[in-house]
Amino acid sequence: MKVVCIVQARISSTRFPGKVLKEICGKTVLEHDVDRLRRIKNVDEIVIATTTLEKDNVIVKECEKLKIKCFRGSEDDVLSRYYYAAKENSADVVVRVTSDCPLIDSEVTESIIQCYMENREKYDYLSNTIDRTYPRGLDTEVFSFCALEKAFNESTSQRDREHVTPYIWDNDNIFNIFQYKNKIDYSDLRWTLDTEEDFKLISIIYEQFEDRDYFGMNEIVKFLEKNPEVKEINKYIEQKKIDDSLFLIPAGEGHCDLIYEWVNEDEVRKNSFNNSEIPYEEHVNWYFKKLKDPDCFIYLLADSNKNIGIVRVEKKGNENVVSYSISKQFRGKGYGYKILEKLQDKLMKENKNIILTAYVKKENIYSVKIFEKLHYNLVENDDYNMKFEKNLSR
Repeated sequence: MKVVCIVQARISSTRFPGKVLKEICGKTVLEHDVDRLRRIKNVDEIVIATTTLEKDNVIVKECEKLKIKCFRGSEDDVLSRYYYAAKENSADVVVRVTSDCPLIDSEVTESIIQCYMENREKYDYLSNTIDRTYPRGLDTEVFSFCALEKAFNESTSQRDREHVTPYIWDNDNIFNIFQYKNKIDYSDLRWTLDTEEDFKLISIIYEQFEDRDYFGMNEIVKFLEKNPEVKEINKYIEQKKIDDSLFLIPAGEGHCDLIYEWVNEDEVRKNSFNNSEIPYEEHVNWYFKKLKDPDCFIYLLADSNKNIGIVRVEKKGNENVVSYSISKQFRGKGYGYKILEKLQDKLMKENKNIILTAYVKKENIYSVKIFEKLHYNLVENDDYNMKFEKNLSR
């Protein structure tokens, strides 16, 4: 039974760039992380999971210096980064911590792992993060590789792919989940590193215990009780929330049935040039063919917890034809405009200098207005259909 602790780390940070390599008392934050994790007796291996981006080469060099294993994977799909890191290192049990926790308590984490190991027949996932009683910054999640693999194979939303474990703890009807709690509630304490204020507080704590080989949660709590002004330093910092904004995510195999439901909705068929209902087998054959087609791009519009609609760009002859549809429950809320706007922004950001073409039935007044609002040019107009174009190279 191999227990692998995987630590996600990258140099980028919107609030505090380069934070994992900032120095505190002569050591980088990442080195403090590793020093503390190495004290945990029931962890067989520690792996730093960073990205394949060139700017994260500095993380790899730091790992070489610390003589710690490093795995490189996707920047945005952190779930896949975790999965492949765990798989490459033959993990049976995965311990998830993040590199912005330089005060993580090895004894607390060891106890959480031990609790999971003693109850692994009952629980798929165990943590101290959902129903908080520990200071933020001592976060530890423990779960089976099987649970991770299921999340990797089945989760499709941007939020789930970006944050690793939400799919698990959102689906307690699938996974058996347990929350590890402290006897005293310290959830009001913030010891994680995300801002300059956090860095100042953590630095003061380290300086206070600089002559000690190790100090943990209880010692820090006592210090803060005697020095309440230190605790005030980051008191008003709000934890960065899981992003609730809209995303475009590439369609995958797991979206096949969802898209089948969408394309056969009455309103979608009414506004399509082919009004007939699409048989399931025909849809499956078409969908998987399109996923492999280099001239076809399919994206879903999603927020933190739901998929909203689909947009497709497909090369047909000399044209790049764009089409979209919004799920019935989200129609009339402006998502048609948003999905096309997101697509436009994405293509321009990727420097795809192309002309988008859209064919719309004249009776589909809602879509006509959307393309007009997005400054598509009307190039053809007959009694039944309208053709719009937009040049993204301008």
